[in-house]
Amino acid sequence: MTVAAWMIDLIFLLILAEALIGAIWLARSGRRALIGGFLWFLASGAALMFAIRLLLTGETGGALAAMLLCSFLFHFLALASVWRAAK
Repeated sequence: MTVAAWMIDLIFLLILAEALIGAIWLARSGRRALIGGFLWFLASGAALMFAIRLLLTGETGGALAAMLLCSFLFHFLALASVWRAAK
């Protein structure tokens, strides 16, 4: 089975739904401080998925490198946010 670009698009929709449901759940359960880290964590995964989508459509240049860099930065922000919330 091969992976097509539309499959990655479907995963993007699932990530968006997870972000909305998760943020609402965290807000209602009194854990608002964790929402930022949660959303940065999902953004890092979405950036990696976008990098995969770029590869599937033939991109090998700067856009791919930019998405990988974004994923790294988002992951760093997620860790920093969780670290701050844990203090």
